[in-house]
Amino acid sequence: MVQLVKILGISYLLLASAALACPKQYFLNLGQPSPRPRFTLITYFKGDLKEGFVKELANRGYVADPTDSFDELMYKSLSLRARIIAQKNWNVQTSKALAGRTLSPATQQGLDLLIEKAQKGEDLVPHMSKRIADPEYNDGMFNDWKIYHFHLGTSFDPTGKFIQRTNDLAFVMTNGMEFYILDVLPHAGSFTSKDLLEIAHQQWPEILESSKLNLSGMTLAPEGIALTDTSEKIAKLRKRGITTFYQMSDGTVYMPPGGGYMWGGQSATVMRQKLILTNHYQRVEDLVKKNENVIRQSMEAKKIKAPETLRIKLLSLSQTEAIIEEEKTGFRLRFFIP
Repeated sequence: MVQLVKILGISYLLLASAALACPKQYFLNLGQPSPRPRFTLITYFKGDLKEGFVKELANRGYVADPTDSFDELMYKSLSLRARIIAQKNWNVQTSKALAGRTLSPATQQGLDLLIEKAQKGEDLVPHMSKRIADPEYNDGMFNDWKIYHFHLGTSFDPTGKFIQRTNDLAFVMTNGMEFYILDVLPHAGSFTSKDLLEIAHQQWPEILESSKLNLSGMTLAPEGIALTDTSEKIAKLRKRGITTFYQMSDGTVYMPPGGGYMWGGQSATVMRQKLILTNHYQRVEDLVKKNENVIRQSMEAKKIKAPETLRIKLLSLSQTEAIIEEEKTGFRLRFFIP
């Protein structure tokens, strides 16, 4: 079974959640390296993770390219997770701007359906872009502002996978259990409308707090920080992969809530997550190798004969612990990461 865990606030793949219930699973604290054993221990955590990424992409209907590198698969998996909204019982809040709009009966019906599904914890992916399951798709608005958009149809299209497409879209930000509907706007021009950030700033500033820029000692453009104020400029900069800052009507300046993007349009946040995961799994793999003697002693204590060559597979990984398996014996060990 495939599950997700959180590492430093980021969801990562559990390669085999059944390990948690395994009767041959034991606990171990890894501290100082043990004396070097006379036998051999082999690991390939990179390959274990790669296998998990391929499975995760396949579960979303994407067949990984056989030529994809480990880094490419990691980026695609993390990007896909970042863009697919969580399925939980959301606490839906609507903005004053939306309350002041008169929507068409069809749009209102679609919005009511979206709200009902969000509150009940139903899957909202059918309301999202049809490209949502494409890990190579770069959503400029989401990468920039971390704003989702949802179609407001009320019935499925012929594929049975997505809700009928609509011109009017609901633009949403989330925070914890909160589902903030910023506004419902026509498709054209809305994806670069800074008014959506202004709504969040005016009504729910807490969701933007971590992106707020401290202007102490700084000056604004043209002398200092470059700001973007029009939809046209935002569209051009996104197309070129240039990250910028945004100033609100009261002078508050925010860095991109979504983290911004790289030159090729990739999410800068996902690229950082990639570095964190890479450093973490490499450190854990090094700890396992340095504690081979302890692993063998744990097997001996449970009357399990250890082979001369231990082949260790990574089953699950979190910030504070990992579960590994010796492939020949099936012995599983859960250890805590100092």
